[in-house]
Amino acid sequence: MSPSLTTLRTQIGQALLDYSVQSPHIVGMLDYGSSSEGRADALSDLDIALFIRDEALFEFEQHWKTWAAQFGSVLLAYIGGVGYPWVVYDAEPLPLRVDFAFQRASELDTVLAWPNAPSSVDAMLLYDKTNGQLASYVKQLVGQSLAPTDRKQSFESSCGDFWYYSCAAGQSCYVANSGQHAMILTIWCWVFWWDYCALRRMRLSAGALALAPQ
Repeated sequence: MSPSLTTLRTQIGQALLDYSVQSPHIVGMLDYGSSSEGRADALSDLDIALFIRDEALFEFEQHWKTWAAQFGSVLLAYIGGVGYPWVVYDAEPLPLRVDFAFQRASELDTVLAWPNAPSSVDAMLLYDKTNGQLASYVKQLVGQSLAPTDRKQSFESSCGDFWYYSCAAGQSCYVANSGQHAMILTIWCWVFWWDYCALRRMRLSAGALALAPQ
């Protein structure tokens, strides 16, 4: 019987922490997902970044699928569209996806450019063997605003794309035998919803949470 998603997420999180503590190659472990920002729910995935000593990183990346298999029953393991390893583990009622990011130990400061706003250092920093250097970078992310620096420009860009691609998809639907079904699907499932969600985020970040439909 497959474990529950919430149970497996806790188990894998702890197993990854135990592994990191015992490994001579790992110097830091971060949770860069929704749970570090207090937004996790019962169906949330797990987002883990491991900082690995430079001399061990290449070998680690060559065998990451075998390494990941020790933490659960793997249904799928591949490099996702964002360029990082994704592992899908068997769980109920839905599989658990764990997003991994393997980083060079010599590039700890790249954390400062991450789009994360953890609720606290402890919420994001799970393991630190860098004499506090990694903790100092994470501290600078705590509570930071992720809103665009130029909200007017961001709104105009997202709004323009939203309406343009909505019209483009709709127009293509009425063109008989256009052969553009793949394009329509791509526009609708990716571009359209990406911009819709971007507009929603801007609306909520502007303090309109109470007006959002429940």
